[in-house]
Amino acid sequence: MSLKCILQPNSASCMPTALASVMNVAVEDIFDYLGHDGTEIIWPELPKPYCYRSFHIQEMCAYALMGNYAITTFTPMIGIAPRRSCEPHVVVCPHYADYTTYYQSVLTGTSAQGNPHAVAWDGKQMMDPSVGEFITPDFDITHTHVVIKIK
Repeated sequence: MSLKCILQPNSASCMPTALASVMNVAVEDIFDYLGHDGTEIIWPELPKPYCYRSFHIQEMCAYALMGNYAITTFTPMIGIAPRRSCEPHVVVCPHYADYTTYYQSVLTGTSAQGNPHAVAWDGKQMMDPSVGEFITPDFDITHTHVVIKIK
């Protein structure tokens, strides 16, 4: 399935817009299911868009599961430690390249400007919801949220 190019409806909605692109649904359906569009001001002392409630990946997991999709999260690097008090041993996530090559995903991380951001990924290209088109962004990926049809 190919990604749908969607422009995010507000500055707080890159994550649900990326998921809507991957699942080929309307982002407004995700808002309706969750009961908000991410723009509730929680931190009035911060500038836009940082003042907004925004979204958490667990909300995306709940919506996806309702639509018979599962989301599994991977990170490029993993830390292994027997206890929290121990310094983690950091290693490359085994098969991480396979997850990013063969599955459509929502990628979360940091934009070139240092802002938290989410994009849709189809294994070859990124769809950036902030512009609603395929791009080659300067984007530091922290998490790959693989979206898989389960039924």
